[in-house]
Amino acid sequence: MPKLQLALAAAAGALVSYFLGPKLAAAIRRAKAKITLKYFAINGLGQPIRLTLAQAGVPFEDYRFPSRDEFIALKPSLTFGQVPALFVDGVEFVQSAATMRYIASTLDPAGQLYPADPVMRQRIDALMDQVKDMMTGRLVMKYKDRFGFSSEVITEEVFQTVQKNWFTTTLPRHLAFFEAQLKASKTPYFADAPSATIADIFIACHMKDFVLQDHGTMQECKCEMPASIASHFDRVFAQPAISAFKAQEK
Repeated sequence: MPKLQLALAAAAGALVSYFLGPKLAAAIRRAKAKITLKYFAINGLGQPIRLTLAQAGVPFEDYRFPSRDEFIALKPSLTFGQVPALFVDGVEFVQSAATMRYIASTLDPAGQLYPADPVMRQRIDALMDQVKDMMTGRLVMKYKDRFGFSSEVITEEVFQTVQKNWFTTTLPRHLAFFEAQLKASKTPYFADAPSATIADIFIACHMKDFVLQDHGTMQECKCEMPASIASHFDRVFAQPAISAFKAQEK
């Protein structure tokens, strides 16, 4: 083969490796890895991870504790003593947002769940952090011991007061934030992303949890979910891979 042809072939091979290398590596990891997600038989913080795995096309064992006693027995061996916990070839990954980033960065061959563009990644991270900001007060009320508060500090009266304030003030304020961000996006998804990212999945799962299926109002405060947000989580759950996963859950 002439030198020019050899050089062109080598250059072509280098280009293929450069552009397809990460996708090929992700596909190989996804096919070879033994992956198990351990969580309770509820949506909670496990559901965004499940849907991220489904959207990335990752086969995994969706292990749901049949009893709380089994979780209590496992708890001492867990990194932070809590779930969801994702095990990839025996290596434990914890904290839902961080776990979703790991899946999207290493197991999604399409590279769409957490695009490489640094500006888009920052926006995705910020949106997910904002969800956690939104949930902080509610989580402190629900899991006061975890946050260092006793029943003498957070009494039932305090709990009810904060709970009411969260649903009537905190949640609507954050819904307005997310509604504005979705409106500002150049696409139907957050962060100007061309398709659903881990931020879309994270937000959709949290928002869906506050909706009563029978009449589309939010729990506790009974206020209407903004139409754009409701349409967004319907759009996310309508993704073929996510829809198929949710269908087999039933």
